[in-house]
Amino acid sequence: MRSLTLALATVLIVVALSPVRAAEPTRTIAGTFDILICSGPCSFEKPANILSKGTIVLFAKQLESADLRRFDENRFLHHHGEPINGCFTLDTGGTASTYAGIEKVGLTSWSEQRGQYHFSLFHSPDAGYQVSVEPTKTGLAGKGVSWGAGAAAPAHPATDIVLARRTGPANISHCAFETPEEHVLRKLLADPARSEIFAIEEAYEQRLSLQLQASTLARDWAMAGWIRHSEEGDDQILRSDRR
Repeated sequence: MRSLTLALATVLIVVALSPVRAAEPTRTIAGTFDILICSGPCSFEKPANILSKGTIVLFAKQLESADLRRFDENRFLHHHGEPINGCFTLDTGGTASTYAGIEKVGLTSWSEQRGQYHFSLFHSPDAGYQVSVEPTKTGLAGKGVSWGAGAAAPAHPATDIVLARRTGPANISHCAFETPEEHVLRKLLADPARSEIFAIEEAYEQRLSLQLQASTLARDWAMAGWIRHSEEGDDQILRSDRR
């Protein structure tokens, strides 16, 4: 009985002296990061071998519809059903050795697989730039690869070094919604005077097309088809050869 009591007391002492381990927080890469894409060794303290650099924002969950509507519609051309949970802006160093930086402003979809995080910084029907990174004390580190098929294949395929330094929480205000060129074009298209000019031009083309189609000359039929800039117009050009 005495030995049982002593053993129980020993267990209680060990439990009491054991450090209390707090529950580990859920690891997430959500945040705003400065990002470097390099052809060789590089760091934020000593920039070298930089191919492209910029900012990337990775959100903890998919962006809501209200947030997505703030981006230019061109951002969604090659994201077929992907959950959009990131955005980026990139500058290029003027080199053609990587596809990172082809898309200056973009959206992305990051995911986690076996402790690594994956996202793209460029995507088209036959080419792209894929990144795989792991968490570090200051942000993320890993590699980036340009890929492509046929004529879009990289001329000199290589594996780039990718570094990301966390600068703050993920915030939609850190995203760029359009490029400077898109901003200028949007302002021009929204100009009422420009819209009026487009309307006048369209009305003139319709009247001219009708007049040419009423002609008995094959040349006029062909010109009417060319003005329409459509498959119907192409058919009309072909029909003019048989008149």
